[in-house]
Amino acid sequence: MERGLLVSTYRGREDECSSEVWYIMTELGVDSEISKLPLPGLLLVRIKEADPIEVAEKIRGLVEERPWDFRYMLKVVPLEVITEASLEELEKHVSRLASKIGPNDKFRVTVNRRSSPLSREDIIRVAADKVDGKVDLRNPDYIVQVEVIGRVMGISVIRPDHIISVSKIKSEAMKRIIE
Repeated sequence: MERGLLVSTYRGREDECSSEVWYIMTELGVDSEISKLPLPGLLLVRIKEADPIEVAEKIRGLVEERPWDFRYMLKVVPLEVITEASLEELEKHVSRLASKIGPNDKFRVTVNRRSSPLSREDIIRVAADKVDGKVDLRNPDYIVQVEVIGRVMGISVIRPDHIISVSKIKSEAMKRIIE
């Protein structure tokens, strides 16, 4: 089963971001394969053995420690499963991943759909039907994150802070450094 990270960058800066990601992954000792996606500003980083959530957390730590090393990465989303984009695959993987969410936990389904015939409403319905918690769109304990790009789909059940906004962390880190 494939897993990885979805990394966003500035349009037209995919090559520079790819180099930056390669450097960071090498520093972290993570065996990965970086590929540009057919849409501008997006990279898919397939991770061989490491947990994508742990890798994202390590990236967060590096951004906080050395914000000046991050020039092109804007956002990092861990993907616990990378598979073909279909409602059947979504149902299968969300069923397994949603076991993290207890009946008293709050969750939301977040869908980013790009160049795909799958409907956002169908994705949300299929994913939400497999979760035992309570829906809370504003303050969830967990996010069922579904990223669909053409024929590829990434799925995760993560906490909101597992999505790494590099620019926000850089800004906060620079304020601390200056003070």
